Amino acid sequence: MATEPGYFFTEPQLLEFTEAAFTYEAESQLWQDAYWEQNRTMSQMATEYAAYRRDRDLALSQERSAREAEKTSYETALRSAKRQARLPGWGVFAGMGYTFDEFRFTVGVGFVLKF
Repeated sequence: MATEPGYFFTEPQLLEFTEAAFTYEAESQLWQDAYWEQNRTMSQMATEYAAYRRDRDLALSQERSAREAEKTSYETALRSAKRQARLPGWGVFAGMGYTFDEFRFTVGVGFVLKF
């Protein structure tokens, strides 16, 4: 205890205590600043990651829709080509023909069925 009533510290103890208090306050401020910097950095990283996820999801959905559109147009063209391939049509023929024991060069136009 202090030598005089009402004081709890001697002068050297008081100086040591105030130095420790100021040192503790400065160190605690440094730790708080580091903590808030880390949280700010973490929140920035979370925000950047959320933006990246949004951009990636948008790009993937655009890619999926483009792929679906391409697939649909391909299937439509394929159905149309198959349907037209089975339709009867007109054809031109030129080649060798055999009639009554002789070969002749023939040219013709006719109705063609496709199987």
